[in-house]
Amino acid sequence: MNLKKYFVYIEDGKNLFKIAVPAETAEAAEKYCEGNGEIIKVKEITSEVQIAAEAVAYALKDRNFNETEIDLVVRTLTSTGIAE
Repeated sequence: MNLKKYFVYIEDGKNLFKIAVPAETAEAAEKYCEGNGEIIKVKEITSEVQIAAEAVAYALKDRNFNETEIDLVVRTLTSTGIAE
């Protein structure tokens, strides 16, 4: 499964929120946010937001994750296309 990255802009009657969502399509990102207010806009940000798998691994190690936990998180992010 290859996921893209989206910002979903939601208005709840008082505030406007920008939520980062991984999803296969814009429609799936919108569906993920349903029930939280009026969806104003969905914007793909895949090429704009880059996540380095190595940086994630370092951050997790810094927070005392063990090697198995780090491997699972990093492999999940890279196999879905969220991290490179």
